[in-house]
Amino acid sequence: MKTLMNKMKKVLLSILKNIGLFFIMIYGFIYELLFKKNNKDIVNKKKNEILEKKENKVVKNINDNKSSDFKEPQTHIISDHIFNKTESELKKVIVKEYCEIFYVKENNIEKKR
Repeated sequence: MKTLMNKMKKVLLSILKNIGLFFIMIYGFIYELLFKKNNKDIVNKKKNEILEKKENKVVKNINDNKSSDFKEPQTHIISDHIFNKTESELKKVIVKEYCEIFYVKENNIEKKR
């Protein structure tokens, strides 16, 4: 008798759980139908605001550049040990620098361990 009662309890609990999940699914469906349009409107408003801010910044930067004197673009400084080298010497320098960077990274990883 007790085993039969335990089985019935399990069956009833599983049925109640399934009914609960069913109602949650219905709630989700209704929520999407009612509020999805509002969410899309809110998202579109936010996107438009962000785009307007970006456009305003671009226009402001262009106006600032026009008003100030022309500035030459900044270039990267080339170190002396790379400037007047042949291609094979450059490859050696690049490999050497890469190996040093890799060695430092490996040592940092080992120290962290």
